[in-house]
Amino acid sequence: MIDLWMHDLMALPVRQAQAEGSAVRFRAVERIPYVRNPMAEGIQVLNLYIPEAYLEGRKVGPFSADQAPFFVLNSVGGYRSGLASTVEGPQGGLILAALTEGCVVAAPGLRGRELQDGQGEFLGKAPAAIVDLKAAIRCLRGWAGLLPGCPERVICHGMSAGGALAALAGASGDHPVYESHLRKMGALPGSDAVFAVSAYCPITDLEHADAAYEWLFCGVPPVKTQADGVSEEERYRHSMALRASFPDYLNSLGLVGPRGQRLTLDPEGQGPFLDHLSDLVVASAQAALDDGLALGGVPWLRIAHGRVRAVDFRGLLLALGRGKPAPVYDGLCLEGQANGLFGSSRESARHFTAYGADQGLRPGTTVNPETVAMMNPMAFLGRKGGCCAPHWRMRHGLEDRHLFIAVASYLALRLQNLGAQVDFALPWGRGHEACYDLPELFQWIREVCV
Repeated sequence: MIDLWMHDLMALPVRQAQAEGSAVRFRAVERIPYVRNPMAEGIQVLNLYIPEAYLEGRKVGPFSADQAPFFVLNSVGGYRSGLASTVEGPQGGLILAALTEGCVVAAPGLRGRELQDGQGEFLGKAPAAIVDLKAAIRCLRGWAGLLPGCPERVICHGMSAGGALAALAGASGDHPVYESHLRKMGALPGSDAVFAVSAYCPITDLEHADAAYEWLFCGVPPVKTQADGVSEEERYRHSMALRASFPDYLNSLGLVGPRGQRLTLDPEGQGPFLDHLSDLVVASAQAALDDGLALGGVPWLRIAHGRVRAVDFRGLLLALGRGKPAPVYDGLCLEGQANGLFGSSRESARHFTAYGADQGLRPGTTVNPETVAMMNPMAFLGRKGGCCAPHWRMRHGLEDRHLFIAVASYLALRLQNLGAQVDFALPWGRGHEACYDLPELFQWIREVCV
């Protein structure tokens, strides 16, 4: 049972592994169910990894056993199921690095869009993944005093769709909209609030992601796609329509920039918000230049006397090229990963925007807006009924064409405008990837926790 700790930590064997040339000693409790009524028993389990030093009464860096943060990582990608990560698996290096830095690591498995039972019923459609993550967090907080770790210092970490889930957990802590789903699965009562979020290239705000993408990439040469009966002219028409809808949405957010300026766009898609993105690109390029990279051959940058003076934003987009045809997320033929996320127990995919439902080429239903909002951190920021994590670190590679930089940038701004502490950057030369800067990540964790 999830509300009864059944393991004597001191009786567990001490395990050891190498991380960056140093031995890491830890104890592990694996495959702990985090709900009483699991829908997917092999997935809805939690792996825990605890630095051995805490069981010996010693500190790890600045942390004692009762101060150590819980580092909650997930392995979700493409909104497919993510198994509970292990030290032997693809995220093993990250787990060992976190243990070295004094974190108690929790790795829950989360249901995803492809998951089906023996009768063909889908078990992981929205909002399953975020409900699972919240249930796992409730376990950690409910086990306070039974294992090392501070229940008030839960740090959610993820990349891509997993980064979106980490951000969603951070934005929607304790919100009652999820309560019926949690009770149905037999999650522990209590809080699922999050202290901090570490998100790499989060694929989020899906209901506005197509408009944000086309605002930037409309007219940029498309990638080659499979034959689906949609002409390039038709794709361009969709791109133009979606692009035209973005300024109204962006302006509705009421964003304020670092100098107190209103960040808006005019009907043509020009304005201070675009200038803000240009400033972020300049900062990324300057950081790369300061690190010794030679950027003189980048045609869309203007550099003088060792300083990056300006960016030709359209030149940057043309140099990157668009990654996917329009619409990217709510696909005309229900082909998008997000279409699969918003399917039902009997439907593999559904539209989730009014535009997709109106323009789609295949018969299908549209998911209700309440379910769509349950997967979007933007829907909870400034909304009553829950709590938002006070600390955020987000990285979105400047060469990542999956969603590019608009959505992550306005998510960061919205958080800052609401008073959260946000460390946001667009790393130069990085694409759709994560954990390339672990020393900086764990330095940030120490700073926000101590």
